[in-house]
Amino acid sequence: MKNLANLRHNLACIMLFIFGLTINSCTSDDEDNNVLSAPVINTEDIEIGHDNSHSATPGTELHLDVEIEAEGKISTIAIELHKEDGYGEEYEYEWTEFEGLLNLDFHEHYEIPASATIGEYHFHFVVTDMEGSQTSYEADFNLVNGPVIVATVIGENNSHTGTPGEELHMDVEIEAQGGISTIEIELHKEDGSDEEYEYEWTYSGETALDFHEHYEIPANASTGEYHFHFVVTDLLGNQTSYDAEFEIEN
Repeated sequence: MKNLANLRHNLACIMLFIFGLTINSCTSDDEDNNVLSAPVINTEDIEIGHDNSHSATPGTELHLDVEIEAEGKISTIAIELHKEDGYGEEYEYEWTEFEGLLNLDFHEHYEIPASATIGEYHFHFVVTDMEGSQTSYEADFNLVNGPVIVATVIGENNSHTGTPGEELHMDVEIEAQGGISTIEIELHKEDGSDEEYEYEWTYSGETALDFHEHYEIPANASTGEYHFHFVVTDLLGNQTSYDAEFEIEN
């Protein structure tokens, strides 16, 4: 009887041991399954500079358009520009207002200091989630002596609005040491549709210009929120863009 009791006791201990291993294994599996992926930066459609030129002019705004997915929810988004020659010139900026978002079409502008020197830089775009995971996109970048847009008036009284079938008034002061080659405007719908309108003016190397023109908005243009781009290209191929929100209304 004593041997039988010992056998039962041993069997019970073995079963408890196996049960404990099973519980630990399941807990471990659950913990592994709860690990969130690091943020994802869509590098296929990224835009660093107008038309993804990877360039900008000191004293102007750097256009940024990046699609982000973050299972761990966005905490911060930061950019960094540092000189390639290793002499320490560096510029940084961080956005915190997108905290808690899972998905984001990041469309922002960073004003490059007018004192920044021309030359080759390295660009970093870093997304940190609320779990502390980071994903970065890095690229070569150039600061160029391109055109400078001094002042802008878009729409009557700078209203940034227009009406289908009517003219959009524009008054823009431009300086361009490299001589102006073209000026282009672009209007595209904010809702992700393909609705887009463009127009281009050609010039002959003017280094200073008070651009005063009118563009007739197509009569069939739908009302709603658009994004407006005003792009100046010089004879050397350097571009500077002015970007703004715009609304077509009845």
